[in-house]
Amino acid sequence: MTLGGSKKSTKSTAALDAVRSRSVDALRETLDSGADPNGADKGGLTPLMEAALTGQTAMATVLLDRGADVNARDRGDWTALHYAAQDTHLEIARLLVSRGAQIDARDSDGNTPLWRAVFSSKGEDMIQLLVRSGADRTLKNNHGISPKDLE
Repeated sequence: MTLGGSKKSTKSTAALDAVRSRSVDALRETLDSGADPNGADKGGLTPLMEAALTGQTAMATVLLDRGADVNARDRGDWTALHYAAQDTHLEIARLLVSRGAQIDARDSDGNTPLWRAVFSSKGEDMIQLLVRSGADRTLKNNHGISPKDLE
């Protein structure tokens, strides 16, 4: 579910391309050469979002250590935590929460990471992590549906 992107790497998307290569060493080298850890593709997908989407915890850690914005948003207002929650990447979600991810961030449809986790019905552990971290089960999206309504 990667958005946009190009095979040709530019300075702004070099870190994203490195994450997509699945090589932590390549990512470190790219960042050391001055690549932007927040460089997004046309859809606004950042390297950290790509790491969260694809379950690459080591990549996410490197990015966060190098200044990636844990609460950056793509064009649909998704954060890395939305991607981790939807695809049940629990280890990355724990990392994001520990680094200050906004638990109740709302995407353009008003959905929070908890709403995405409950809707995808893939992981009770993810739901529990988000709730224990302060996620509000009663926040309604733009259609008036809360995570609690989906349970």
